[in-house]
Amino acid sequence: MLHAFHLENGRASYRNRWVRTPKWQAEHDAGRALFGGFGRKLPDAPPSITTDGGVANTNIIFHAGRLLALEEGHLPTEIESGTLNRLGYCDYKGGISGPFTAHPKIDPVTGEMVFFGYNATGPLTPALSFGSVDASGVMTRFDRFEAPYASMVHDFIVTENHLLFPVLPITGSMERAMRGKPPYAWEPEKGSYVGVMKRSGSANDIVWFRTESCYVFHVMNAWEEGDRIIADVMQYEEAPLFNPSRRLADGSKEIPRAAVPLEF
Repeated sequence: MLHAFHLENGRASYRNRWVRTPKWQAEHDAGRALFGGFGRKLPDAPPSITTDGGVANTNIIFHAGRLLALEEGHLPTEIESGTLNRLGYCDYKGGISGPFTAHPKIDPVTGEMVFFGYNATGPLTPALSFGSVDASGVMTRFDRFEAPYASMVHDFIVTENHLLFPVLPITGSMERAMRGKPPYAWEPEKGSYVGVMKRSGSANDIVWFRTESCYVFHVMNAWEEGDRIIADVMQYEEAPLFNPSRRLADGSKEIPRAAVPLEF
């Protein structure tokens, strides 16, 4: 739900409104839930309803005159700022396709918005996308590349000169999902990877660094010191909060430990 306050001529007004995604509208009209986890239709959902299970419920940003509601499985949902009406998906005149992160980064100096997406070539695939939109709202680049394995990549890292893509072992597997197992599961034996790319470079320039298994949902800050890149993150030894990720690939339970803030 979005909440808006309007201040003018010494008066304040307030409005709230659900982001009326196709999923929300279908369930509102039906008066019941029609979708389960990961945007999948429930078995008793009518075949005629939308297949779009997007929820636009994770983050709100304002960039280049656009108010965008975000979640990592779909394109940005554009919202009319005065009414909070949903205007539809924003693909920057066809410049981007596929999922768009809930956590893009806006450069405080240039106003450029940098973003990425996982499952970039389809559900549970190892491809990631990345791109940028300039301060005027024009798409300036969009590209894809293959990660070491399919992973839930919730956030990424941007510094003045680099992009970093953490690929951590909450793994995605279509084969596992087809067997009725969790689509995403904790597989620590795969290790963790961080792909580093210069912002002025291309996907061909990515260098992958492997390290021990951990999980990070969010990045708090990142910067460069000489030839070092430093990021403050909330690092977990095991993936928390996300029920399917609490099960290993074989279906056994993995209990997360408490989180501690670390630097890498």
